[in-house]
Amino acid sequence: MPDTQGRPVRSVGRGRTGVRTVRVLGRIRLSRFRGLEDVTTSPERQKLNIKRWAKSNGHKIIGWATDLDLGRSVDPLEAPDLGKWFHDPQRIDSWDIIAGYRLDRIATGSIYLSKVMEWCQERGKSIVSTSETFDLSSGPGRMIAFILAEVAAGELEAIRERTTDTFDFNYSLGKYRGGAVPYGYKIENGVYAIDRYAHKVLNEIIDRIIDKQSIRSVRMWLNDSGIPSPSDQRRINNGEKPKGSPWRDTPLKDMLKSEAMLGYAIRRDAVLGADGNPVRDKKGNKNYGEFYAVRDESGAPVKRAKGLVTRTRFDELQAALGENIRSAPKRRKTQTPLLLQVGFCSGLRGNGTCGTPLDRSITSRGVFRYRCRSVGSGIGSCGTLSATAESAEQALQEVLLESFGTLPMRKRIYVPGTDNTNELAEIEAELDSIAGLVGTPAFRGKALDRLNNRIEALDARRSELEASPVVAPGYRYEDTGQTFSEAWEAMTVDERNSFLRQSKVRAEWNGVDWRYDLTHLDRLLSGIDPQLSAEDFLQEISAEQAANRAALGIALD
Repeated sequence: MPDTQGRPVRSVGRGRTGVRTVRVLGRIRLSRFRGLEDVTTSPERQKLNIKRWAKSNGHKIIGWATDLDLGRSVDPLEAPDLGKWFHDPQRIDSWDIIAGYRLDRIATGSIYLSKVMEWCQERGKSIVSTSETFDLSSGPGRMIAFILAEVAAGELEAIRERTTDTFDFNYSLGKYRGGAVPYGYKIENGVYAIDRYAHKVLNEIIDRIIDKQSIRSVRMWLNDSGIPSPSDQRRINNGEKPKGSPWRDTPLKDMLKSEAMLGYAIRRDAVLGADGNPVRDKKGNKNYGEFYAVRDESGAPVKRAKGLVTRTRFDELQAALGENIRSAPKRRKTQTPLLLQVGFCSGLRGNGTCGTPLDRSITSRGVFRYRCRSVGSGIGSCGTLSATAESAEQALQEVLLESFGTLPMRKRIYVPGTDNTNELAEIEAELDSIAGLVGTPAFRGKALDRLNNRIEALDARRSELEASPVVAPGYRYEDTGQTFSEAWEAMTVDERNSFLRQSKVRAEWNGVDWRYDLTHLDRLLSGIDPQLSAEDFLQEISAEQAANRAALGIALD
């Protein structure tokens, strides 16, 4: 075996010279704690230094263990790339020395260094630092190595603490501290500013969600319209070329649920283990909990920018998200049926009508048909005949275009409340948020006193506002500039289905012909009394809808 300085060792029967070539495993690691790569420790610099050392000693490099985004706190034996050379039997037998530019590229801290040295000694292998000269084969040399490793670990911990303290202080002031900027904002001169384009897109997204469109349908609209995703929008704002990254359901939902839209500084803390230290994954990255709003010394949320939406609007969005999540259809690989949650069976069942939804299925001949969901179910079939999907969808479309084709298309517009509605909502939300801190570290000691003072101030302000008149928010309806037929033709099948469900259109099939309940859509497109409030309008619609369905002999839900 080679000695710890990597010198070749004489071996009997090994070629004409009797010298066996020492096989070197090069170790490259770049700590994720460096914001920018230092030219002295860059991967290229590390590799060049190891190559020169191997060449000068007549050794052969047989491979590289490279981990470029790996924290020093990760056990070297479990590192993503290096770990393979410690666990794979074929790889273990392929090298004699592991060489790194510095010892901390191989192991940081005396504990990890001791583990690697013990592992190597048990298997007749050696460790070499190509830029440091201590001899790991001797007791004094190992002691120096352990001392240096421990000093490096201590420096790392001090850097972490300073970095964390500085970050926490600046973040508590709402300052930009790097990283991804929430969608709807951009950085100008080091501070948060509203991105007008993204803000406009965000408002359209919110309108669609409140209008009962699903996350999936909104995501499809965003991608089909070529609207840059949040990551691409950040690249554009930074003067970089977008990569064409698509919008995705989960990040979109998370974005819409975040209080960052209110202009709050938000963060999340590392999950701590039983020993009080952060829980990390295999790459050394910390696991984090849920996001929460950062608070100042008085207990109030830190605002780092003007809000993109009001609290009332935000709360309405959260309510709509909850409804959409519960009512959204399951993910489909095929196109959404036009009559999904729109078509229902009105065949006879017992003394009444069936009322079961219609499902679209495909026959052995490849023909799509709508049939009562009771077919093949445990409740037993009502016996209503199925209808071809083509004829059913064409019939509904003809009725819609004939009845409303030339009418102006209208959309529902949310009208926020006036006076103190938003401030009251902000106060209630903040009180709820503070209540969620009870029992946590943030609700102890001096922080407890500050939060209690904040609660008293909020309660006093709430009492003052409640004594003033409040105008509740509502909706108004306005023309889109298109006729119904123009808007219908421009919609995808998914969008048409979503529109029909929002408009409470109901198609009833009795096995012979179709009957349609278009009451809500008729009122929406035919005109609305501008003096009629949103609540009165919906009550009037519901009453007229019930009367029409009763006249048609359709059972009420």
